[in-house]
Amino acid sequence: MNPVVHFEMPYDNRQRMAAFYQSAFGWQTQMLGEEMGHYVVAHTTETVDGMVSTPGTINGGFYERKPEWPAQHPSVDRGGRHRRRDAAGGGGGR
Repeated sequence: MNPVVHFEMPYDNRQRMAAFYQSAFGWQTQMLGEEMGHYVVAHTTETVDGMVSTPGTINGGFYERKPEWPAQHPSVDRGGRHRRRDAAGGGGGR
């Protein structure tokens, strides 16, 4: 099976989304400007020259949800992460 190497998910409120993932998982985010569509780069692990340094880990990003675009609703069950999600305020960028 091929490993996941990148992710992208929509957000409704990028400040709230970034605060959630930073608090719940320790991710680092970089908010890009209007010229880049307000995209938010997410670093979930240490990187070297923009690439993950630990095999099997991924980075990704978030884009502003647009009503006219098809929505993606990923769901991942990782046991203890639900407790961290709830403690951080739940809901991610919604």
